[in-house]
Amino acid sequence: MRKILIASVGLVLTLAGLLLAYSSNGPARLAKLTVSFLAYTNDGSGTRCCCFVLSNSGSRSIYRISSYRITGPAGGDRDMIKNAPLSFDYRDRVLRPGDSEIIMVPVPVGQKAWRARFDYWAYKGPIGTVAENFVMSVRRRMGMKISDVRQWGAGLGEVMTE
Repeated sequence: MRKILIASVGLVLTLAGLLLAYSSNGPARLAKLTVSFLAYTNDGSGTRCCCFVLSNSGSRSIYRISSYRITGPAGGDRDMIKNAPLSFDYRDRVLRPGDSEIIMVPVPVGQKAWRARFDYWAYKGPIGTVAENFVMSVRRRMGMKISDVRQWGAGLGEVMTE
């Protein structure tokens, strides 16, 4: 009985190690979200909005999270103006290679130049997502510094000016 337990623990640790190595060294360049300006419009309440087309132009599926950032022209984290959730219509979504969607965000008031930033990560399917979450929870329990094992990316819109 003890040998079976030791073998089972060894197998789990080996699989966790392989998953850890795979998830932290994967090719992030295979996932790419392209953001393009479509048009200015008004929503149902009369608020001025900007429409963007988000396209998965990579060879892997991506998981787009349901929030966006309004940044200055540089588009970096230090340049952030606003971090906001998308409406329920734009909840988290998996975009397969070649898929596109249109997202409408309110135009920031008082900003002369800005861009929209949509964050995503390379999607490895439901089993891969569960495995990534497992690896992060094991790291947390072991007291390791938690670094997200997902391959994050950001799709940046063009610099908008009015």
